[in-house]
Amino acid sequence: MTPKSISKIFALTAATALVPSVALADLFKARSVVSEATIYVQGANVTRAATVTLPAGQHQITLLDIPVDFGTLEADSLQTRVSAGVLGQVSVAKETLEERDILARLSGLPEYTAYLEIKDKLTIAKQDVEAIELEVTAAGDALLFINGLKAPESATAADVAEFSRMVQAQSLEARLAAQDAKVRAQAASEAVQDFELDLKAAEAELTKFAPLTGDRLRVTFDLTLATAGEVDISLSYFTTDASWAPAYKADLDTVENTLNLERSLVVLQNTDEPWIDVDLNVSTDMPFQDVAPSELREYIRRIMDPMQPRAVQKMDMQAEMAVSEPMMSAAPVFAEDVAMVQTYGLSQTYAYPRPVTLLSSDAAHTELAMDAIALTPDLTVRAVPLYNDAGYLVGDLINDSGEALLQGPAKLFRDGVYIGTHNLQTVVDGAEFEMPFGRIDGVKIARVVLDRNEGDRGFISKSNETSSSVRLDVENLTTRAWPIEVLDRVSVSEQDDLVIDWSASPMPTQQGVDDRRGVLSWRFDLPAGEIKSITVDENLRWPEGKTLH
Repeated sequence: MTPKSISKIFALTAATALVPSVALADLFKARSVVSEATIYVQGANVTRAATVTLPAGQHQITLLDIPVDFGTLEADSLQTRVSAGVLGQVSVAKETLEERDILARLSGLPEYTAYLEIKDKLTIAKQDVEAIELEVTAAGDALLFINGLKAPESATAADVAEFSRMVQAQSLEARLAAQDAKVRAQAASEAVQDFELDLKAAEAELTKFAPLTGDRLRVTFDLTLATAGEVDISLSYFTTDASWAPAYKADLDTVENTLNLERSLVVLQNTDEPWIDVDLNVSTDMPFQDVAPSELREYIRRIMDPMQPRAVQKMDMQAEMAVSEPMMSAAPVFAEDVAMVQTYGLSQTYAYPRPVTLLSSDAAHTELAMDAIALTPDLTVRAVPLYNDAGYLVGDLINDSGEALLQGPAKLFRDGVYIGTHNLQTVVDGAEFEMPFGRIDGVKIARVVLDRNEGDRGFISKSNETSSSVRLDVENLTTRAWPIEVLDRVSVSEQDDLVIDWSASPMPTQQGVDDRRGVLSWRFDLPAGEIKSITVDENLRWPEGKTLH
């Protein structure tokens, strides 16, 4: 809802005072619903809407049934807007609502209609049980009466025989009536139990929309109108009980060499009320983090007597720091914690194109479909013989969507088959990135040790030289040619006394892959049915008396 004109915006703080309203003001009650929400990575800005028809004059408006989870953050951010009139004092208070009050607010929901129907059926079923139990009691009373009957003293033998047959028939009829009533009573009792279970299930459905008991917030404000008419009211505030995250489905077609990246929004809110048909926006902003950078203090270094016990050194240092810099110990820790929070480097907002219903839950989320991005992958089979015995398909991609792809889980499909998940990191517009697409069993790889000289052959070599020779084999057993990247490594020295020589045949396409020293890469195309071999020789030498680790 967009107010037609905003007369005044009142920002409520936690220190809002509760003072008497305008004298002789008319009192009006209104119920508000969530009409709009902007959800952040953590938290949301919620807008509630209500409309009241008022005469001219001074009025006091009370908005009911707002969730009570309303802390300092919510209070500091609360804003009240009206489309007409002059807004006066705004106050808040908590109240405990009875179940009937909350159910009345839910009266328009089909779940509430189903709840009432089951409740009525339960009432009728209980009445049926009571009526049948009365039949059982009446049959018992009749049986007692029949058993108490006696034939007259003047009765003849024939009369006594007839009387006995009559008593027997009446007794049997009463007993059969009691038996039938007990059977029907059992069936009716089972029906009551079924309706009681159904009622609990219906109550559980209703609690998805709002708890059936509990506290709520009451917002009251004064409003002065010059002319009668409709007034649109809105309340907006921040809450931490909502979040969202992106999710992806990556569908790779290796025949057509296409990648379809479907995007969706995973949204969660747990505000103890439903958001029904709300206008939804999601944003990458994080409004609840610190708004100012940390203060950088001077870094004072000290030297100590090396003979002084370490404990005494620590005590002396702490004492000096406490006197000269009382806040220095806390500041660096705070700064490090804050730095770890920054996970999204860009600010983007997505407006969902149609109203959305989000039920309140601390576990169940709602996934909303977005658009799909068509990408053209540069496919490579990556082989790491040191660890794997088969190649893995990797797609090199460029984000040419015009916007950033945010961090989130991606379900991976290759040629229509689900192969696993991948955590996609944030990719800015125009940046290159890669996605893995699973093992290719038809590309076999092996790392064969041809020769090794390690002195004593222990974990720590005690000679002053060691050498090795390995062969890297890649075999393509598939029916198509593949671009191959083979990764392997050689030793790296950071000491002048440790001399490392290595050679490879053929020599690698790239050395120091991704700035990782000693990591080598060979790139080539491997036709179907062919094998490619690479040999790597390495020699390490160091002074006598030293050990190699």
